[in-house]
Amino acid sequence: MFDYFTLFAWASLYPSRGMGWAFPYGSCRRKLFEFKSWSFGYPQNLFYPLITMLPEVLLHIIFGNAYGGYLAFISLIFFSTFMSMYICTLKITKSRFIGLLSSALYGFSHFAISITLFYRSFGGSFIFIFMPIAFYGMYQIALKDHKKWWIMSLGVAGLILCDLPDAVVVVLMLVFSF
Repeated sequence: MFDYFTLFAWASLYPSRGMGWAFPYGSCRRKLFEFKSWSFGYPQNLFYPLITMLPEVLLHIIFGNAYGGYLAFISLIFFSTFMSMYICTLKITKSRFIGLLSSALYGFSHFAISITLFYRSFGGSFIFIFMPIAFYGMYQIALKDHKKWWIMSLGVAGLILCDLPDAVVVVLMLVFSF
């Protein structure tokens, strides 16, 4: 009963037609998308920012069709995931073999493939690109050179801009792992 009431209370704050503003009298200015079922509004750019879709849109324009743009975008996500893990592991271990092995294990993991191909979550797929950067930055701060804090901030900023709910989990892992 409480969940239904909470959902109803939030839904009543949103406009019932088209895209509009939540809390129209000024307390919270968030653009809304309206789902076609039950007239429930979803805040735009709250958990999954639209900036994560810009590469897919550009590839869609370049290829001229949605399917070709989607395949190129998925390929770009996988390539970026492999390269990010390879470069971060190479900088830590100085071994190309370990870098290739870790990037293969990381990129072909069940979770990475299921998020990207089965669930088709672009924000969740981008998490796999920025997670090694955030962990490498934490490694630099904790064990090597604390003046390279910007690496971790770049990784965490990428996590937050791609997928806020997953970024909270990764940041908690960062905090408790070092």
